[in-house]
Amino acid sequence: MQINITLLGQYLASLKCPIQIYIDTDETECFLRFLRGSDENGSRVEYLSMTNINEILSLNNVEKKMIHMRDLPLEELRLLSAKEQDKQKNISNILYGTLAKYIIQLFAAGTDQIIYPELEILPMHKKSHFAGLFDNK
Repeated sequence: MQINITLLGQYLASLKCPIQIYIDTDETECFLRFLRGSDENGSRVEYLSMTNINEILSLNNVEKKMIHMRDLPLEELRLLSAKEQDKQKNISNILYGTLAKYIIQLFAAGTDQIIYPELEILPMHKKSHFAGLFDNK
């Protein structure tokens, strides 16, 4: 699966979370560095490896949801509101919306709030960012 980094940044901005996205190639595995803010002097940084991104997508059934939307019969598509009838836009929303919300959730970790309860969080982030918030999950 390919991810358009510019489009991901636009989704984050549309959710009122302007960020800068950098590709960190100093490690063995490539990381995306997300810096919160509209310039290089942002307020917080989060890193996701390509493996992390694939795990996030898998844990949240993104590919399955995208395939379901792609294969949605025309009759069912017509039952959706007029602005939700664009399959390609819906597929993009599934992919980029999930990633954008996940990143925002990471940025909000210090507030002890679960902003997007529908998202499944990676066990490593539950432990490092949300200790105590997911004990019952």
